[in-house]
Amino acid sequence: MLLFALARKATGLDRYPTIHELRRGLALVPTAEDTPSRLPECCLIIWIEASIGAGTHHDIALLFRDADGDELHRADRPGLEFKKAADGYPLYLLYVIPLTGSKLPAFGDYTIELLVDGLKLAETPLYLGRADPEGNDAT
Repeated sequence: MLLFALARKATGLDRYPTIHELRRGLALVPTAEDTPSRLPECCLIIWIEASIGAGTHHDIALLFRDADGDELHRADRPGLEFKKAADGYPLYLLYVIPLTGSKLPAFGDYTIELLVDGLKLAETPLYLGRADPEGNDAT
């Protein structure tokens, strides 16, 4: 099982952060700046489950690609430990990656890829849109 989610700081009267599940695709990420854009206060949450037979330590890499598939950024995290919840349950890794202030070259479409031990496990699209001046979600 794999779950990508994007959490961003709540705005307005909301006191709790909003979490957007990225399992199916697009995430709208508002920003108030012109390009090149910096992401607002947000983080990427990754949950991976694996069999104990696969081992407890794995190398994780996260790649950001633009709409043409060109690699913009790569973050490697070698030797992350998958934890055991309880007997009879799969190992898991909960990994939170802060994205606040990360720069993307333009508004538009991007892809986030997750590699485990050098093999692409998943990808999810990310859309960076302009913020509504009235504080609504991106368009």
